[in-house]
Amino acid sequence: MKRIAKSFIAKAHRFGLPLPSRIAQRAENFSAYQRAQEMARELFESKSLKYNEAGYWTIDPMPSQVELDHYYSTAYWATRDDRKVLVKDRDIAHVNLLLEADRKLFLSTGPKTVVNFGAGHGGASFLFHAQGFKVINVDPYPGDVEFFEYRSALSEIDEPVDLFYASHSLEHVTDIEEIVSQISRLIRTGGMIFIEVPNANFVGAQMNPEVGSTWPRIQAPHTYYFTSKFFQQFGFTAVDIQHCSYSKGRWGEADSCGASDVLRYIGTA
Repeated sequence: MKRIAKSFIAKAHRFGLPLPSRIAQRAENFSAYQRAQEMARELFESKSLKYNEAGYWTIDPMPSQVELDHYYSTAYWATRDDRKVLVKDRDIAHVNLLLEADRKLFLSTGPKTVVNFGAGHGGASFLFHAQGFKVINVDPYPGDVEFFEYRSALSEIDEPVDLFYASHSLEHVTDIEEIVSQISRLIRTGGMIFIEVPNANFVGAQMNPEVGSTWPRIQAPHTYYFTSKFFQQFGFTAVDIQHCSYSKGRWGEADSCGASDVLRYIGTA
């Protein structure tokens, strides 16, 4: 009943009914949220899942880049408030893990470059900058922090990088093979790669008789659903592949359970 009332007020506001400013703002927010959900259902949840022997599923058919750009620019941020927090607990945890994996890279006073793929507002990029890295944020919607460089795609980068960082961004792309190819092109020999993605076999997965294993439920706005098999044959030298749980703690501790929240990969080129 409460949702119906909100919907009625939002529609009334959309059609010009004058409302007190506070109620009008809430009605506008709820209207934006409804439109975002409708677009997500049409663009993602109406699709099926297709398995690839490389260890992942994709939604089928895959949305076009134009469709995805439209969704993110008009709907995605209507349902999220990520930009209000510059650095999250997860960002700190990731940088600490990288410090443990290769302290020499972080302590080096020489030139070093990190690419934050799907950087959004910045997140871990602020921590990388504090550690002396030149930071290149790759995101379709560049920010305006003066000490970051911005690119809209990996193909726009023409220099070797020491660290490739992608936190919960590979599940939003349209061509994972192209992304892996770009990582191979950019990462210098000995460079580090850090990737974290949702685990396709997390709680709520269903049994897929075609491949004899569980398969994920479609979750907007994910286009890819990864398993540990993908990272086991990723093409780089794995330092660590973990199943991690955020439900047990804010840091995302390693979990022995194969059906925990996320997959975390640390490797070297």
